[in-house]
Amino acid sequence: MKKKLPGFKTIFQNYFLSGIYSNKTTHGDILSEALTSIRNVPPLPYIFGTDINGPKYYKMSGCAQFPTLYDLEFNNIYWQTLKTCNGTFYFYGAYFDDRERVIKGPTLRILSMMDRIEPTVKTYCQIWFQGEQKPVFSRMQGYRFMWNRKWGNFKQNILQPYLLSCVVPRSHFGQVPDSVSVVEHKCDSAKNNLRVLYSEPRKKENFAVCVKGLDYLNDDLSIRLVEWIELLGILGVGKIYFYEFSVHPNISKVLRYYEQTGKIDVTPITLPGNQPNEPFSRNIYLHKKVVNKRQNELIPYNDCLYRNIYNYHFIALLDIDEIIMSRTGLNWKELITGIRKNATPSKKPVASYCFRNVYFFD
Repeated sequence: MKKKLPGFKTIFQNYFLSGIYSNKTTHGDILSEALTSIRNVPPLPYIFGTDINGPKYYKMSGCAQFPTLYDLEFNNIYWQTLKTCNGTFYFYGAYFDDRERVIKGPTLRILSMMDRIEPTVKTYCQIWFQGEQKPVFSRMQGYRFMWNRKWGNFKQNILQPYLLSCVVPRSHFGQVPDSVSVVEHKCDSAKNNLRVLYSEPRKKENFAVCVKGLDYLNDDLSIRLVEWIELLGILGVGKIYFYEFSVHPNISKVLRYYEQTGKIDVTPITLPGNQPNEPFSRNIYLHKKVVNKRQNELIPYNDCLYRNIYNYHFIALLDIDEIIMSRTGLNWKELITGIRKNATPSKKPVASYCFRNVYFFD
């Protein structure tokens, strides 16, 4: 007897009404899940201008309208853009910096790639605060080049890493902005709206580690990765912050496991602009275009720093085949204690430590 195939109604009932695609799932649920992985976008319902404590009535008469989710111009999922009269900015993240040594007071730091060297275009920050319907304006203080021209790629039309800075006006000292938009002219309708990240100062942990974008499509380094993560834990590292392009399935399993334990944090990342993001093409590109690769690495490194600057006393930048080992102490805490004890006294605080690199081959 010929078996009867299920009709559309049966398939619909079995799959869509069974909870896989539940009719109870709202548009807001879908959007909320989608925005979870895009950390630089303000949360719901704020990004729609409908938060009771946000810029609810955002339409000013022809000047600086609040950019909602549907006004934003995305690039390669995790980047937002600004097209100017002289070059295009690709924004990755915005951070509130109110450290005591910031000379001009609380400042917004914005990580960006731009296809210009020594940009001269004037830009402004439209700074959005909770409970206020209008933005506060601040002129961009400058574009800090996060590269050295002697290292290569010092050419126009090649994406360059920049740190942008906008000082928070004195009228709003003591407040942390919710988001910021960057425009060429004050009253422009922005095509970007970056969530301002800020971890309120609390009791700091000792050590964290930042790891640039993992790109191991064909290399199964899962066992070595487990050894590396466990060794860092023994040495006193509180948490490891990974960025991920594409990895071997076994590496992915390791990352997902350690995420669940809370020992690591994994952030997906892409390349901005017209750089390739199909996994195999990107893998080849990053191996062949070494200088471009190094320039792109500065974005996740600085994102990791500014996200965690108030949470840890020390943040180390390491690859998964690198480890800092003390010749005398049992862990990093004893290592730093020994360094400070034997260091030459200085009036200026130490900003960073650099460790000698030695290769071991197996």
